[in-house]
Amino acid sequence: GVGPGGGRNIMEAQLLREELTGVEAELASLEQELECLLAHQQELAERRELLRAQLDSIASCEEDQEECGHTTGPGTSLFVEEGDRSRDWEHGSYAWTERVHLALTSQFKLESFRPLQLSCVNAAM
Repeated sequence: GVGPGGGRNIMEAQLLREELTGVEAELASLEQELECLLAHQQELAERRELLRAQLDSIASCEEDQEECGHTTGPGTSLFVEEGDRSRDWEHGSYAWTERVHLALTSQFKLESFRPLQLSCVNAAM
């Protein structure tokens, strides 16, 4: 049979096992949350860098309008003079074009760029 205090030890062990199961489940849940938070942090850091690059591009163009050769009014595209030809930053195809569109849809979950956003990205690249 169960000696003196044996029943109490069995009950105590059962309670400890139940608490351990709960702690392990909570730890697993926290690990999943941390993974999600770290992934979100990475997405935000990438977005921050993209936004900074866009702002730097706009700022450099604002400092020297002649060199950039563009206006930023509604319905305009960014053009940069290169010798005798103009580069259309809004509609051109570049080595990074596919990666930029993939990032737009997969990382930022967007279907299209805002006005002049693609021009800024292309000019910054």
